[in-house]
Order: sequence, then C-alpha cells, then structure tokens
Amino acid sequence: WTAHTSGGACWSDPVGCAAGGDAWARQVVLSMGLNLAVWLYSLRTLGSLGRSDSSIVDKLWSITPVLSCWHWLCSADRSSPGYPRLLLMTALCTAWGARLTANFARKGGFSGGEDYRWAVLRGWFCAGHDGRASPRWELFNLVFICQAQQLVILAFTSPAAAAMMATDVPINAIDLLAACGFVAALVGETVADEQMLAFQTEKYRRLRLGLSPHGTPFEHGFIRHGLWSLSRHPNYFCEVSMWWMFYAFSVGAGAGLANWTLPGPALLSCLFLAPRASLDVAEAISNAKYPGYLRHAATVSRFVPWPPRREGTPPLSWGDWMLVGWFALGLLITFTVDMEQVMISDPFTYASADPPAPVPWPPAACVDAIHWWGRTADKLVLARPVWFKVGIWLEIVVQAPCYALLLAGFSRSRRWVRLPSLIYATVLLTIMPIVMAEQYFGEHATDSPLLITAVYAPYALVPLLLLLRVRSTDVFPGAPADPSDPPPLQPHPHPKPAAHHGAPDSASKSAPPGSAPGPARPARLPRLKSVIAPQSTAKLHYRSTGRGAEAVAAPVERDARSPARRRAS
Repeated sequence: WTAHTSGGACWSDPVGCAAGGDAWARQVVLSMGLNLAVWLYSLRTLGSLGRSDSSIVDKLWSITPVLSCWHWLCSADRSSPGYPRLLLMTALCTAWGARLTANFARKGGFSGGEDYRWAVLRGWFCAGHDGRASPRWELFNLVFICQAQQLVILAFTSPAAAAMMATDVPINAIDLLAACGFVAALVGETVADEQMLAFQTEKYRRLRLGLSPHGTPFEHGFIRHGLWSLSRHPNYFCEVSMWWMFYAFSVGAGAGLANWTLPGPALLSCLFLAPRASLDVAEAISNAKYPGYLRHAATVSRFVPWPPRREGTPPLSWGDWMLVGWFALGLLITFTVDMEQVMISDPFTYASADPPAPVPWPPAACVDAIHWWGRTADKLVLARPVWFKVGIWLEIVVQAPCYALLLAGFSRSRRWVRLPSLIYATVLLTIMPIVMAEQYFGEHATDSPLLITAVYAPYALVPLLLLLRVRSTDVFPGAPADPSDPPPLQPHPHPKPAAHHGAPDSASKSAPPGSAPGPARPARLPRLKSVIAPQSTAKLHYRSTGRGAEAVAAPVERDARSPARRRAS
C-alpha cells in the first residue's frame, strides 16, 4: 500500500519528504495523520456521554483547506509562469475559509456543544440505545466522518496541487472565468447566510417578547424570502458551486477537462446530495419542525436556485428532468464547443501556429477539445464546408434560444413549451440526417462509424422523444393555467327566447301563499306559428350583440306552388 499511494515517497523517506520533497505526497501523509488525531479526539466523550463526539469536524471544515493551499503555495516555484494561478487560488480559498470560520464563530460554533443536526444523524444509528454508544455509530464515525469525509476535504482542495505542478502554464481566460464564478458563489453564500442569521435572530427575539408571528414573515417558522425563495438550500448550492469553480482552475492549468482532481468536487456533491446526506438531514429536520414546510417544498427548488413553481403544479417526472438536463447540456455545448467552428475559419492554420493565435471565445481548452475530436473521429468538424457552418449558425441562432426557453418552461411546467419544442425538434431532425449521411457516405466520412453513431444518436432520439412528449396541447395536465396563456374561447350563451304574447316570464310568477319559494321554472319556448306571421315562413338567424347573441326572425316568402309542383321542381 505504501508503494502505490501518493504518499509513498514520504513513507519510504520521511526525512527527505519533510525537508522539501513532493509537496502533494507530504500533504497526503499530513492529512492522514490529522484524520487519525481527529478520530482519537472524538473518543474523549466515551466515558462521560457514552458515545464519541464528531463535532470536531465542523471546526476543521473551513480551516484545513486553507492550510493545504498555503502549504502548496509555499512549496511552489515563485518564478514559474503558473505561480500567479496558485496565488489566486490560495487567496480565494483563504477568503472562503475566513468568512466561513467567522460565520461559524458568531453562531457559537467554537464555544462548546455541537450542531443539533448531529443528534438527528445519530438517531439513524443509535435507535434503541438511548443515544449511548452504538457499534454502528462508532464504525460510521471512524470510517466516514473522521476518515472519508476528511479525505474529501483534501480531494476538493487538490486542484491547487494540480496548479502547483503546472509550472509552465501561465494564467489564462479559464482561470479568470473560474475566479469570477468562485467569487459569485462566495457572495451568494454570504448573502444566504446573512439572510438566514437575520431571520433567525429576529424570530427568536419576537418569541422572547411574546409577539404574535401572525401576518408576518415569521408565521411559518422558516425563511421564505431573498435567496431562500429561489432555493430551499441556497448556501449548499453556492458551497458546491464554489468548489466546482475551484476545479476549473486545474483545467486552466492544462490538466484536461477530466483530470485526476475531478473526484474532489464530485465527492463533495455526493456529500450534500446523496441519499441521507446533508440535504436529506436538513429536509428531515424542517419537515418535523414546521407543518407548512411540505407545502413550501412543493413550490420552491430543493437545491438549484430557480423561480418558484406555481402552487398546485404537479412535480416533474423523471423524463422531464432528463429533458431539462439535456437542454442545459445543449446550451453549454453550443457556446463552449460548437461555437468554435464559426470563430476559427481554418483549424489547420490555427493548429500549426506557434503559439496559436488568441481566440476571444471559446477558451483554449474547448478549442483543443473540439480539434482532438476532429482528429479522433469526426473529420467534418475540421473540414467545415459552407453548409456545415450554416448548420452551426442555425444552432446558435435557433437552437440555443430554444434550449433556454425549454429549460425555463419545462422546469416550471409552462404549457407554452409546445411551440419551441416543435421548432427545436423540427430543425434538429432536418439537420441530423444530412450530417449523418455525410458521416457515413460523404467526402468527409468517418473512420469510426460506431463511435460517431453512439455520440450523435441522442441528437436524433431526443427530438423524437420531445415530439412524443408534447403531442398533446395540454403538455402538463393538472398544472394551473399560465397567466401568459390567452383565455380559452367561450361559446356564445344560448339566446333567451321571446315571451309568448307578452305573457310574464314564469320565473317571475309569485308562489302560492304560504309555500316556500322554489327554483325558478324555465320559460316555455314560444310556438313558432305565434311568432311568425301566417303569410310567411321564417328562419332563425343569430347575430352578435353587446350582450351576447340574439335570435332574429328573417322572413322568407311562402312558396305558393302546390306540393306536387314543388317536388317536381
């Protein structure tokens, strides 16, 4: 094991590793030693409480990533072109850690005690043990909380180690985009935490004073305004997003779109989103505390901030969620990959230049990815005939707006998605047969038809499934009517027949004395002969009036011929 682990060099030569060997290997060994110390420290309460105390990991969550980044920064070569990237990453991580530590401290996190969610989590393992030591809980504390979870912290910080190793790649546009995304997520998390703290502070102040919460934002007991009106856990979303942005720095450092640091943000996402993970714990607590939380959960997104759904809207099916994911992926691919094929007219000239000419968009890593795909399987993306560029422009001008509309419409169960669905599916089903015919039989036929079919088949299957999904005009049965929908056409009311010889309406006749008033009797239809003059026949026509429609008797002259002559004619 010591020969194959990242810290193998330090295990074989501890003195040399400590004196300035591989900084990543050294950090792995330090982290594993810290994990062991955390577990031993958590056992200190076995005698007094009858169980281990895992709350120590809360205190370390915002500290250990900062220490790791500073360790790698101090171990890096300051004269290398990649040093500014690592310096930027360390500064961002330090800002995140300082803010989160300060927020944890002002809520009493360092003053003793534990977060109330630990008791809920222990209840899943200690049922029947009165909260005392349970073998299952102690095993969970050792394996997951004190070891695996602490290694996840090292994993989502590892892009800084990748930046330390990329000494020859200068800072670039991907790094700037990653920095902007990280800062945006950090600001969002700060705003969400401040809104929650202000809400809870005021709620408990009113409770101490005995003020009624009725008619105030506090009557439900949980926050429903600000960022919390768009997501039930906006702070969790921003936390996960930050470390995905941190991962993007490793892409900018030249490690590739899918590199060895990818498990870091992926495992962090699982730590929040997996079944019985942090999100499920928070949801279970809120459902138990607040009677109206389930109704709130039916309209507000669980994780990703999104405009709330209308009350009474049925939840999306798994098929609709897959379509939403497809639309989001299509929008991303359009502007980060496919757009390159109209931004660079000659990819061969671009590839032969040393260094390549700068392109304002997309980032260099995306350009390299599409060129790699062209050399590997799809010759068409490098040949780029005129008709193919026209197809790319159709994707940018027509498909991309449809992606955005469908993403918003399907996620909010809007019936107007039918029209953009038909446009999107029609355009794609028109283009794809032409593209695939060229791939199989054309001048730029591929050498890997099975791979091309596997990659491009969804571009033909998804439009067909989408047409099947919106085949009915009522795309979302049971959803409330959209305010933007035109009102449905209403039939004209049935005309009220004229009264017979001026007789009063039967509904206005008085009831017999002493009898209870009953429902009004419908008026009797007048006999046609009493309305139409005997010397003529009439046809009833209807014309529109300000109050609806009224019957008009249009006189028609009587045919004076005998029945036999009329039949003969």
